[in-house]
Amino acid sequence: YSNLNMQEQRYLAHERAKAILRYPASKNQLDEQARGSMDYMKKSLVLGEIFAYIDPSTNVKLGVMVFLFGGAIINLGSPAQIEKWLGPLKDLQYTGMFAMTERGHGSNVRCIETEAIYDSHSQEFVINTPTRNAHKMFIGNGLHGEYAIVFAQLILNKKSKGPHAFIVPIRNENGLYPGVTVVDLGLKEGMNGVDNCLLSFDHVRIPREHLLNKYADVLSDGRYVTDIVSDSARFNIMLAALIGTRLAVAYHSTACMSVGLTIAIRYAHRRVQFGPSNGQEIPIISYQSHQIRLMPLLAKYLSLYFTGRHVASLIDDHQNNGGSVATNREIQALVSGIKAYASWACIHTVQICRECTGGQGFMAENRIAGLKGDVDVFVTYEGDNTVLLQQVAKELLVQYKKEFSQGKFSGMLSFLTKTISTSIQTSSLVPQVHEITTNAFIANALKFREAKLLQTLASRLMNKVQKNGIDSFMAWNECLHHLNTLAISHVERVCYEQFLVAVRNCPYSGPRSMLSKCCKLYGLNCIYSDRGWYLEESFINAKIAKKIRTEVLKLCKEVSEFSLEIVNSLRIPDNCIHAPIAGINHDNTSWLFMPDIDGSKNLRVKSKL
Repeated sequence: YSNLNMQEQRYLAHERAKAILRYPASKNQLDEQARGSMDYMKKSLVLGEIFAYIDPSTNVKLGVMVFLFGGAIINLGSPAQIEKWLGPLKDLQYTGMFAMTERGHGSNVRCIETEAIYDSHSQEFVINTPTRNAHKMFIGNGLHGEYAIVFAQLILNKKSKGPHAFIVPIRNENGLYPGVTVVDLGLKEGMNGVDNCLLSFDHVRIPREHLLNKYADVLSDGRYVTDIVSDSARFNIMLAALIGTRLAVAYHSTACMSVGLTIAIRYAHRRVQFGPSNGQEIPIISYQSHQIRLMPLLAKYLSLYFTGRHVASLIDDHQNNGGSVATNREIQALVSGIKAYASWACIHTVQICRECTGGQGFMAENRIAGLKGDVDVFVTYEGDNTVLLQQVAKELLVQYKKEFSQGKFSGMLSFLTKTISTSIQTSSLVPQVHEITTNAFIANALKFREAKLLQTLASRLMNKVQKNGIDSFMAWNECLHHLNTLAISHVERVCYEQFLVAVRNCPYSGPRSMLSKCCKLYGLNCIYSDRGWYLEESFINAKIAKKIRTEVLKLCKEVSEFSLEIVNSLRIPDNCIHAPIAGINHDNTSWLFMPDIDGSKNLRVKSKL
């Protein structure tokens, strides 16, 4: 994209997306999702991960054109609607859009202003944009999509039944339909291959059958029918049904992390600078300052890689056993936390990779500069990260308050009162019993932090509301920093535990040893990064904090020695890495630094990672 203008970028992304969608594997994903096939979530997410290697804009276009639009029909529509709309979509007879966010409401979807007023005489819904703030904003595929999933307030007899999803025709071969306005939002910080637009409606009429009616329907006479009596509960279930796209952002984030790390680590192993007094220059990966910046990020990437696959397996297993993710708040909260944690990690990682590649990383041809602009949006689309963390903390509080038998998912999220008390009492003795280099020390430290934060948060909220008489909304607002810290601590514990599982399941001793060191580095770095809190809580003292720092530095050095093997084992195709500084030859960029890394090809063959 570096030499293309915006229109050329959009054309390329659109044509790439259509080419990918013509492959049987892509078409089959929609069928598998509609059938609820075994492991469809894992397969779909891994495909998206591969597409993200190629180009983030193309991946987003794919998601919007077919998988987000089609996923909404599958998750929110009736069997008849799925049968009617899915076939033509797979065959690219039309492409879709997804219109939820408005100019005035992003995270607070419940208060969107777009209206869908039912006219019982014509048996149609009238889709209308009543105010400027109701304009649908950032709509991807806006210049090409023939239909849009539009979220609007369903109005019956002048009373709203809350937001519902509707299929609204936008254009045909002759242009926009009457009453539809599309405004190109133009150039953005990144993702300029995606044609984001503003969308508005002036009393556009659609058939009654265009209401996605899996959870609620309007009969011809205007009667509202649903099995979910509560408007609030029904709204939450409809939004939760779209959980797959949120997890897809986490996969997209880790894919971009892996590209950035591959470029930076390959470069670091071949770029020499300075050296001992004998005049021999050494690779920059040999410098501790380089190791401490890149190696913890490589370890964090691996933790997210394994955790993302674990969460996808949870969803697949739950649905294969007859469950519905739309009603499982624990899975929803975990996905929200992983999305926030992964997208923030991605932005930080790509920035550090840029710094660790010097001026070469600033060159567009070396890929990192483009990634920086593309990934920045991850923290706010498919849910603002700070809002998503509140969902995680809220669910932890819910589980804290209620007694229930330990199930497959409760073990991931719940800390009952007795468990928390025991954890806090025993964890304070951990540094005296376990060496800091052991998994037992790391696991107990992460559990202690989460348990303590949860207990103190519950106590603070209760005191503010019950003792001080503060409104519950304001009490929540006054604890937002605490809430978000708790949510991050929960995600870090889950990531560490899933990393440990991956290490134990690795069948080869050599790779297992590598992964074990990366896992330990991830866990200890989490503790060291929050050492101020651990010191405040007297979980560790200054002497232990220094020992943790020493061990982190030691592990960074050890991991750096096999870091090239790890990134090459990801087997990202050269045409996706693209960067000359990663050893990818480009005839038109001979002036760029291009190290000789032929040896890395042998590593790809030999590695069992």
